[in-house]
Amino acid sequence: GGLLLAAGVAYALGRALGPATVARVIGERTERRIEEFVHHYGAWAVIVARVSPLVSTDAVSFVAGLVGMRPGRFLAATAVGTLPLTA
Repeated sequence: GGLLLAAGVAYALGRALGPATVARVIGERTERRIEEFVHHYGAWAVIVARVSPLVSTDAVSFVAGLVGMRPGRFLAATAVGTLPLTA
C-alpha cells in the first residue's frame, strides 16, 4: 500500500517537474544513468530497482515519470518489485 503510493507520487512528480528539476534533485549523472537503464530495460528496470539496495527507488520513480513510462506499467512493475519486501 504505502510503498506503491510513495512510488506513484514520485512518478507523478518526475512527470510534472521535468528534466532540469529531476536532475537537480537526484543529480544529473544519476538521472542520466537511470534514464538509460529505464530506456533499455523498461519495466524490468523498475523491478530490479525495487529489490536492489544499490539503486534509489525514488530516483527510479522520478525518472520513470520523466521518460513517460506508462503509469499502469510503472505501478505493476513497482508492485512486482516490492513483493519480496512485503512477503
